[in-house]
Amino acid sequence: MSDKTDCLMIVDDEADFRSSVREHFERRGYDVLEAADGEEALKQYAEHQRRIELVITDIAMSPMAGEELIRVLRSRNSLLPIIGITGFADIQAKLSTLGEGAYYFIDKPLLEHHWPFFDRMVENAIKLHQREQEVEAFRATERNIARMLRSYILQRPLETSTLRAEPALVQVPSDKPSGDYVEVFHRSRDELLFYVADATGHKDLLPAFTACLSNMVLHRVHHGRRPTVKEIIQEIDQAVEDLRKAGVFEHSRNQSLTFFIGCLNLTSGRMTYVNAGHLPAFRLRGSGEKVAVKHLKNTSLAVGQAALLEKEIKEGSVQLKPGDLLFLYSDGVTASLAEADECDHSPAVVERLAELVTPLAAEPVQTVVDRVMAHLERRVGDAGFEDDTSLLAIRLHRAT
Repeated sequence: MSDKTDCLMIVDDEADFRSSVREHFERRGYDVLEAADGEEALKQYAEHQRRIELVITDIAMSPMAGEELIRVLRSRNSLLPIIGITGFADIQAKLSTLGEGAYYFIDKPLLEHHWPFFDRMVENAIKLHQREQEVEAFRATERNIARMLRSYILQRPLETSTLRAEPALVQVPSDKPSGDYVEVFHRSRDELLFYVADATGHKDLLPAFTACLSNMVLHRVHHGRRPTVKEIIQEIDQAVEDLRKAGVFEHSRNQSLTFFIGCLNLTSGRMTYVNAGHLPAFRLRGSGEKVAVKHLKNTSLAVGQAALLEKEIKEGSVQLKPGDLLFLYSDGVTASLAEADECDHSPAVVERLAELVTPLAAEPVQTVVDRVMAHLERRVGDAGFEDDTSLLAIRLHRAT
């Protein structure tokens, strides 16, 4: 018996079968909605989607087949569990049902010894749905807090004597656990510190892992002074290695942080940076047809690999002038630009992104990230982003 009044919907064109399922689960304390076909099911779902915890649907229906119904429901709610019903010998229908996103399937006809199994399947599917909703609510809260913090940081620039940096960023989280983390802040009157980090291999703890590790190190390495970006990355790399030795990471080669961190001096315009296994950032200078793009490529292995393989972490530098634009991004951006047969880290895809950004070099910094994101959203369409997608643009101005 369910502890609360959970709601499920049974979709089948056989009225007697619907009634038997409805009566069975109502006796077990569930609310049960019925639909005779896919179109009626979609109307019921539109009206009761906040209540429905599970859909049980026949596969062989018309005019809308069960597979199509599953596909449409999945597009509206990727977390909704769906159980398919099909004939015992119809293996292809079962495989197709699972391929469209069904949680499981049950065979027709339902014999007496099937019902206990059916009961457990329904109970487990609803519990899974409720757990996934709780996790998604937690992630939504985490994203909202991050947005507020970023908004607070970006809206409170420090006045500097020579130059002023104007940042703009946008992040779109994916449905899958990922680990993008972006931050930009003044650590002194004349220095802007910023980074884009992406973690792999830590599942649901990715955002928290990246944020906590990055901020722990950024604060710990100060010791009353201002560490270089190389020292920051060295400390983060060693922290990852210490965690690995402590047994936190089981598969060292598959778990790492890519990190692009830069420190912009707002007196001289000189920027030092470390690109630790991340995609190259762009410095854009000029406007119209006279835009020069400089790629700020890797200076180090990904964080977590340098200490492991005893490789040196190197620091790069680049000069910025008023009007220059810095453009940083995560691999969710290149994944959206890559064709089906392309690696999203390939030089061709990176160059495609550079060509997209170049005509925007002289546009307001917020316009740059908004237009790039709009282009990416058109590319992915209704499928949405497969990975967290982050953009950070920084324009350098003369201080007024």
